[in-house]
Amino acid sequence: MKHNFKMRQLKTFFAFFLFFSSFPLFGEEKTFPAGEIKSIIIKLIHLDLKVTKRKSPHWTIKWSGNLFLQLNEGLLTIESKSFNSKKAWSSKSSKTVTLEISGPAVPIKSFSLSSHSSFSSWTEPVFISSLKGSVTGSKNEGSWELSLKEGKINIHQHQGPLTIKSFRAHFTLSSSKGDSQFYINEGHLTVKKSEGELNFTTDKAEVKLTQFKGSLKGFSQSGTVTASIQPETVDLFSGEGAIRIHCMGQSPKIIAYTERGKIYGPKYLHKTFSGKSTKVSGRIRGPSKKGTVSLKSDTANIYIN
Repeated sequence: MKHNFKMRQLKTFFAFFLFFSSFPLFGEEKTFPAGEIKSIIIKLIHLDLKVTKRKSPHWTIKWSGNLFLQLNEGLLTIESKSFNSKKAWSSKSSKTVTLEISGPAVPIKSFSLSSHSSFSSWTEPVFISSLKGSVTGSKNEGSWELSLKEGKINIHQHQGPLTIKSFRAHFTLSSSKGDSQFYINEGHLTVKKSEGELNFTTDKAEVKLTQFKGSLKGFSQSGTVTASIQPETVDLFSGEGAIRIHCMGQSPKIIAYTERGKIYGPKYLHKTFSGKSTKVSGRIRGPSKKGTVSLKSDTANIYIN
């Protein structure tokens, strides 16, 4: 009896599974010849976006939700009918539109209230503006500009310029090459095994660089900066947050200055005192005499390895 009951349960489960799997994930689908689209602009209040580069003679656009597509002189506009309605923007009941784009790479701009965006192997510029959400990218190229007031950003193997603007973000960049500018007020900024020219400005965010190679310029008001680097030129300033720096395989020239903090480092570096301020200068010992490092702080401690 128990065996027959379990069999009936399994049959009921599979019946429900087959019933619901018969419904398509995307309600609408449209294709365009590859040469007709030169750029894409997306205007959706709540957006779940997936973009993939694909070698194909045509574009495939799939979506679920209420929106319309308009192609005008090479510009494809994907927009919800309520995008320009103030009532819709203030409404919490607006449904999320799931949108999937695949085809040859072209520039993309996206505007939304909240969004979760994923890009794979994209080789053209990307601009995203959203109040909250997430952005993930893997094996992409080109110039990216992301404006996300609050959320998570994870970018892997990117080649090209990056500009990130956020009030509160958890941002990770890994295995990438290119010039980057980050403006993050709070959160975490993590850079792993990347190279190029990196500039960051933050108030409270924790900054951690691991195996970074290139030029570095940064300002932190109160967040801790920890960096293991192969420096070309480094210029870091901190108001209250500690600076910890380790130079990998290189012996750069060091100039470190703190107004009211302390400097910890190799004893062979030259140290001078003037009132409450401390200055340390010299060259880190190592096999390769490359790079210059300048470290400054108001009240923070500086650690040099």
